[in-house]
Amino acid sequence: MHVHKPKIPHSLREFGAEIGVIVVGILIALAGEQLVVWVHGQQEVADAREALRSELSYDAAALKAMAAQDDCADARLSLLEAWGEGKARLNSTHLASMQNRPLLYTLKTTAWEVTTSSAIAGRMPLKDRLAFADVYDQLANEKSHVLDERRAWDLVARYAGKAALTADEARNLNADLGSVRVRDDDRRFNAPYILRAIARLGIKPIGPPSDRDPHQLCEQPV
Repeated sequence: MHVHKPKIPHSLREFGAEIGVIVVGILIALAGEQLVVWVHGQQEVADAREALRSELSYDAAALKAMAAQDDCADARLSLLEAWGEGKARLNSTHLASMQNRPLLYTLKTTAWEVTTSSAIAGRMPLKDRLAFADVYDQLANEKSHVLDERRAWDLVARYAGKAALTADEARNLNADLGSVRVRDDDRRFNAPYILRAIARLGIKPIGPPSDRDPHQLCEQPV
């Protein structure tokens, strides 16, 4: 095996040429490394976009499914109010059943939380980050209303199995149903704005979030 000994430069010009070759080699290596990092970062951004769009598509479907139950929920609340006032009779045995209340979906925000907790969000254009942030800020607020409404319906379940209500129970039921309506109104008020914000991102709701018929509550006997 022949070993080539490095030639000793005989002038500053030759020395500069040797240094130039080394510097260019280093710059090419660094540029190649940066290109690999950039390509990987762009793939992460693309994956994040896909996850966000999928998540928002589910949330839009959930919001529409909850809205589709609203008329049935109104009828159920009116019946319960009439029962509390002694103006209607019902079999309260199944009041605690999920079939006897609206199905209130948990809105998803995990993809956004993962994206913003990593460096991925910083690689997205500012315009896109702001658009997604606006939607998810509204979703965070709506999630709190959905949870509050779900808890309010849980209070109604405590009257299950009662053939008749005492005066105190009737007053408490009236207050509980009032709480349901307040939380319900909050959710309903915000939903159209969120759906429009999601639509502006070019995202459509895909399929129902569950197999339950939104109008099942109307058909469920009490």
